[in-house]
Amino acid sequence: LSGFIDGKVKVTGSPSKICLHGALEPDAVFAFVPAVGEIFAIESKPILLEGNQVKLEEIQLRPVKQEKPLTLHGTFNLFEPNASYADLQIKGNEVTILDSKRGKGQILYGKLIISPDITLRGKLSSPTIMGGIDLVGGTNATFVNTKSKLKAKNNMAGVVVFTDFADTLFVNKETPVLPLTGGANIALNVHIDPAVRLGVDLDEGHQDYATLQGGGDLRLRIPPYSEMSLIGNFDISGGGEIRYDIPVVGRKNFNIDPSSRVTWTGDILHPSISFKAIHRVRAEVVENKQSRKVDFNVLIFAKEVEDGY
Repeated sequence: LSGFIDGKVKVTGSPSKICLHGALEPDAVFAFVPAVGEIFAIESKPILLEGNQVKLEEIQLRPVKQEKPLTLHGTFNLFEPNASYADLQIKGNEVTILDSKRGKGQILYGKLIISPDITLRGKLSSPTIMGGIDLVGGTNATFVNTKSKLKAKNNMAGVVVFTDFADTLFVNKETPVLPLTGGANIALNVHIDPAVRLGVDLDEGHQDYATLQGGGDLRLRIPPYSEMSLIGNFDISGGGEIRYDIPVVGRKNFNIDPSSRVTWTGDILHPSISFKAIHRVRAEVVENKQSRKVDFNVLIFAKEVEDGY
């Protein structure tokens, strides 16, 4: 964080009932977010201080390379009887909040365009957060998996047809427990435009990865001191690609079939999956002492409820 804040503030009252009067104005304030490799400019009209309340008329948060900002306005209480109570709105229209190449230490790179309309009300220790956010077409963002890469089984039995999840490419792990979010009460609608492209680097070297294009509508719900839930569909209508290192076979590219879909009915870690990916192999076969080239399709199928890898 860098920059200056100019202004004057008058303090009156007693220690038990402090009153503030004045205004503050940010001057050339910038914030660098290492996780996404972006520098954000923070611009604002004068921030008014009246009694125990901070009034935010229009704070703009804008990546320095972009024109459209996120806007924040509302009020925030500093002192009792309603200390830390906030009534805030965050809005934006097709805001490019991320536009970066992959860099060291980043967990997200590419281009991310959003249109949020979110309200936050209540004490910061237990706010109610409601509204919606759209992922806009033109988004092409990739998440970097900084943990150890997925482990593949060194067992090629049943490689042609997978009949259940015990025979898939991945080793089963203990299902992780999602952390609770404290007293926050969150309900958000997420709309993903069908032109959105999303990806994940399965290792930090970008040798194994998955990319896909698709859209859908999801509802995220996180009650106070409880686990999150997700309801809705994500259709991989634009297909995609998986590149993965399979034992014995080696690293191969699979094309994701555009009929694939992921459906959540509550548990965010156990969606219902209908998924198919294809890798075409040309091999030489001999028939009646005559050899010829034949194309084979190697398929990955995933169906029913995913039980964690």
